[in-house]
Amino acid sequence: MVKKILVLTDIGSDPDDALSILAMVNVGLPIEAIYTTNAPCLDFRSYIAKHLINLSGKDIVVAQGESNPIFPLVNPYTFCENCYVDDCFIDEEESEASNDIIFKELEEVDIIPNGLEDLVLRLEKEKKIIFSLAPLTNVGKLLLKYPSLAINIERMYIMGGSIEGSIEHNFRHDIRAAEVVFESEVPLTIITKETCEKYRMLVSYLDNISTNAGLYVKKMAKGYAAAKIAFELNDKQIYSLLEDLLIKGSGGIKIVGNSKDIRRKVYESIFLLSNINDPIYGASDTEDFFKKYQQIIDLLRSSEIDYEGKNILPKVLEMVIPKSLSVADVFIPYCYLYPERLRVKKGNLIGGERIGETRFVEGDRCDVVFDIDYDHFDTFIQTYIK
Repeated sequence: MVKKILVLTDIGSDPDDALSILAMVNVGLPIEAIYTTNAPCLDFRSYIAKHLINLSGKDIVVAQGESNPIFPLVNPYTFCENCYVDDCFIDEEESEASNDIIFKELEEVDIIPNGLEDLVLRLEKEKKIIFSLAPLTNVGKLLLKYPSLAINIERMYIMGGSIEGSIEHNFRHDIRAAEVVFESEVPLTIITKETCEKYRMLVSYLDNISTNAGLYVKKMAKGYAAAKIAFELNDKQIYSLLEDLLIKGSGGIKIVGNSKDIRRKVYESIFLLSNINDPIYGASDTEDFFKKYQQIIDLLRSSEIDYEGKNILPKVLEMVIPKSLSVADVFIPYCYLYPERLRVKKGNLIGGERIGETRFVEGDRCDVVFDIDYDHFDTFIQTYIK
């Protein structure tokens, strides 16, 4: 009998969770349910997962899991999740009455509100395989309360931890949950950050996407890239330089010749710069963001203007544009499907002095993936991210 798969996700921040679930759906893996986790924005994560599944046309349950880690030692990662919630989840009547955006109740959009309870019921019924793309909060809390259910987890595939003693987000956010899972008897396959960091998907691969679910994931991925650009403009003080040059006029910009068109473009550059350093704008109005961003680059390259650093600034703006994306969570379905293409070592991940720090030691606790066939993985990405 083919074992059903349960997926744990903190979808909505980085796009790799969405890309992973998209690949699982397109491969045709027997996913039974998806459980969200990680506050804040847990409702938003649940809406995003539900919309992705709705667009895929698959009959997969979406449930909202645990909001907070077992021990809340560090702040969770959150990045523009609200920008990716589809309008179909907005309660228009309530929103109009309150002059604010009010979202529909989870049950109203067919999302199970008590995900941990649902997870327990499914594991009590029969053995399952678990894919963990997120902090291990849901399973950690389950095993603390129902340790006997460990026997019904056929195997867990976990994206998390480090081989070399560095900090990794999923373990860092709920290190106690990770400890509970490793202390259990659940068979584990671990794909660590070092293995995942050896490959990044080219952003250009997003252009091959054409399915409804894929286009939604593409929107999230492009929005994430735009938001990162806006963040970088602030972090590296590039926006201040652009503002000085094009708006305040203190950057020494000179207009060559008498072109009215270029004078108009320089004058209107204030509109191009408007909100270009706002991550929320980048994530929510992505197409307009990239259009403005390219217009700024074109303006700064124009032969009709001159300024100090002309040979550098447009290149800096282009360098800020992400050319690749992390697809760490896509390694999970790949490793499940192609065990023969992995280099695995038996061992364990043990903690260090810092929260979320782990390193590999030899042993027999779990299978740790050290390498995969990256050329084949690239083909997998191009085939199933669609």
